[in-house]
Amino acid sequence: MASYKVSEQQSLFDVAVQKLGSPEAAFVLAMENGLSLTDELSPGYSLELPEEWNSKVVDYFRKANMVPATFAENASLQNENIEVIYWSNELKRQTGVHVSEKQSLFDVAIQKGGSFESVMELASLNGLSITDSLTPGQQLELPTVIDNDIVSYYSSKGIVPETASSETEDSIPVLEGIDYWAIEVDFIVS
Repeated sequence: MASYKVSEQQSLFDVAVQKLGSPEAAFVLAMENGLSLTDELSPGYSLELPEEWNSKVVDYFRKANMVPATFAENASLQNENIEVIYWSNELKRQTGVHVSEKQSLFDVAIQKGGSFESVMELASLNGLSITDSLTPGQQLELPTVIDNDIVSYYSSKGIVPETASSETEDSIPVLEGIDYWAIEVDFIVS
């Protein structure tokens, strides 16, 4: 099993994306190292790494010499003769995009970054939370492309993923009838 020394300002999610290729791998990373997902990591802390989940994402970060750091603003440092560049606006990016009607930040990340892993960079670039709702026509600065194959596929097929719900609380139907009632809520048994 390989190990990795945590860089400054990294979270478990950052390490999971960089070294394992998926933010979901943070759960396994935490369990295998006896940590909680919310534990703060000290620079130099050694983590045992489980098997990679997505080698394309890992290769992307390795080739670009990028170290995602959720808590960093704009910083770079020298570490083992590799320039470590944290997420910053100085990196070369694609031109912006106008959000369509039902797009979420994850939709844009997949369509324009080639991977949902780029949602953190997309949110950071645009001063958003990953759960923020987008407004149709909103202009977004785009993340660095992680997987060109996926971006090319969406582009060549004219596919615009739109998974955000347009339902408001008023438009969600209230289900009625005995199949949906709850004891002591909708009726009382005496």
